[in-house]
Amino acid sequence: MDASQDEFLALTLEISRSGPEFLTELGPMIVVSALLQVAGDTRSFARKFEVPHALVLREAVHLDETLGILVLDDQSDKSGRMFWALTDSGQRMCEAPA
Repeated sequence: MDASQDEFLALTLEISRSGPEFLTELGPMIVVSALLQVAGDTRSFARKFEVPHALVLREAVHLDETLGILVLDDQSDKSGRMFWALTDSGQRMCEAPA
C-alpha cells in the first residue's frame, strides 16, 4: 500500500468514526474521494471501487440532501452520473475530524 492509499484509508476511518450518520460505509469513502480528488462523480467512484452505481448515487444524495456535506450537480442524462464537490461544512469536517 502506498502513501496515498494509507492517507485515504486513515481519513476514511477518522471521518467514519467522527462524522455524521452515514447510510453505508460508502459515505466516508465518497467524502474522502471528493477531498483528495480520487473521484469527482458517482460513476467514476463506482468503477474505481467496484460497487454498484445505484448505491453510490443513493449515498451521494444522502450526503447532499440530508447531511449537507456534498453538493451534487450536472447530472448526465445518459448515464445518471452526478458530479460532486464538498460543501464548506464537508471541508470543515475533513480538516478536523473530532
